[in-house]
Amino acid sequence: MKKIALFLILASLLCFDCSAPATAQKSDGDRSSDMTVSVGGSQQQQLAAILSRQAGVTVTGNEGNYLVKIRSGVSSFSGIERPLFVVNGNRIGRNFESAAQALSGLKVSLIKVLKDSDATFYGVAGASGVIEITAKQM
Repeated sequence: MKKIALFLILASLLCFDCSAPATAQKSDGDRSSDMTVSVGGSQQQQLAAILSRQAGVTVTGNEGNYLVKIRSGVSSFSGIERPLFVVNGNRIGRNFESAAQALSGLKVSLIKVLKDSDATFYGVAGASGVIEITAKQM
């Protein structure tokens, strides 16, 4: 009898919100930003600032020499640790400077950080993670 009572108590604690309807929640990697990456020398700095606020993203270095890494439990088979940058559906590559150049004069509206199984859409290229950036004209 005590075992049944203990089981019911534990079950009610574990399932305290089971009756609530399931709702879609925004992923930690989905962050919108209203920053504009301007033309000029500081566009890399602005993009680095935007990316450093994303969950699981580490940005180190300085102007012209930034290194972006996505925290993940999996290391890449090829030993490459830099993420793949995708801007408006176009694969830019792993070069941070190229991604900043592609965003020149555009307004960043959404950044998605894909890691582990979420990045499998990109195959081997996404093994170190993917940073999808959606931008629009100013």
